[in-house]
Amino acid sequence: NPASVSLPPLGKLGTFEQPPFRSPGFNKYDATLFKEFPLSEKTRLQFRIAAFDIFNRAQLDFPDTSAAFNWTLPLGATSLSQGVPSLANPDSFGKITNKHGHRELEYGIKILF
Repeated sequence: NPASVSLPPLGKLGTFEQPPFRSPGFNKYDATLFKEFPLSEKTRLQFRIAAFDIFNRAQLDFPDTSAAFNWTLPLGATSLSQGVPSLANPDSFGKITNKHGHRELEYGIKILF
């Protein structure tokens, strides 16, 4: 909600409460299967397959929290405290604009000695 963010008066600290923003949930499931074969008494050969994000669920990024303000002074203003702030990026502020994550498979051979 862009209306929930505003500039504090000049020379004053804002009333920022930690954390004011929430992010979407994060679910990622990985799995690995492997099989070992003995080559000698101390050496083994291991075949393995790993799947990362096996359910291929999109992980939404955090909402855009970078608020940019324009400070406009009315005609005849005698000090900066008479300025009016306006949000310069209302189209992206507070919105999720990116996602990441995709299924990955990994195959490997490992020699343990």
